[in-house]
Amino acid sequence: MAQNKVVFYRHICFPRYIRLLLYKISVSRLGCHIGSMAVNIFAYADDVLLLAPSWHGMQDLITILSECRKYLDLAMQCSKN
Repeated sequence: MAQNKVVFYRHICFPRYIRLLLYKISVSRLGCHIGSMAVNIFAYADDVLLLAPSWHGMQDLITILSECRKYLDLAMQCSKN
């Protein structure tokens, strides 16, 4: 029963938490652009992909990600096992 509560919490609450992160990175205007639209973050389920044309731009996006992660008290794993 506890396992079902964890799954429910993850599917319902996670999108609410991640919304702030997506918003902060999207409005930063950092990263890659197609026309006037910033294309700097993609998210699917609990995976996040950042796009930047340079190491400096990527570092700026990672800094925003890290600040939001600390504010939301989320764990971050940079490699896939």
